[in-house]
Amino acid sequence: MKTKLLFTALLLAVCSWSALGQNGLGLRVGMNMGTVLNTYQGNDHPNSSRLPSTGINIGIFGNVGGKVVSFSPGLTISTKGVTIVGTGDYKGTLSKIRLNYLELPLLLRITMGQNKLTGYIHVGPYGAFMFSASTKYKDEDGKNVDKIDLSDSDIGMQRFDVGAILGGGVQYQLGPGRLFVDLGFSFGFIGLSKEKPYPDYKSELNFVPTLALGYMLVFGEL
Repeated sequence: MKTKLLFTALLLAVCSWSALGQNGLGLRVGMNMGTVLNTYQGNDHPNSSRLPSTGINIGIFGNVGGKVVSFSPGLTISTKGVTIVGTGDYKGTLSKIRLNYLELPLLLRITMGQNKLTGYIHVGPYGAFMFSASTKYKDEDGKNVDKIDLSDSDIGMQRFDVGAILGGGVQYQLGPGRLFVDLGFSFGFIGLSKEKPYPDYKSELNFVPTLALGYMLVFGEL
């Protein structure tokens, strides 16, 4: 009897949550400005400096829950990486590293406001698989010298990553859904390299600011 009552109460809560919520399905397209962070305290790259590398961020997502608090899982193709500019003896050289991931974000979303224009923040973990990667190198004369497939198993790149996403944005009621723009940051927790060239080496971590535009169809009360 207690089990039946508990199940009935849970079912009513879920139905009420869905009825009062803004369950939706959306598409987002954005631009990444990826770079990598190194926790090593020394200067293991004395003849180079790092610049952000632009990439794409495109994916689908769902939204399930209430008007204020909801759960937003998604599936995204995200291009990360870094641009390394040579200095000193290597001045004029350029390396562009591109890392292409299939990413699964699992975000908690908090929406603020009751009008057509509302704001929101989201936070949560992600898991990612690097399905391809490459680097292009230019010499001092600006010529493309080499292109390496970093996804080759012999290179020693880490294929999997997990991390955290923090962001927020604004959305506007338009038709059967909401048009939105958001800004977010993702931080990787797993180093890009499987190998340690010296004992105190700390592998680089992904750090990616993202600006995105999208639209979410809402299946519920707007």
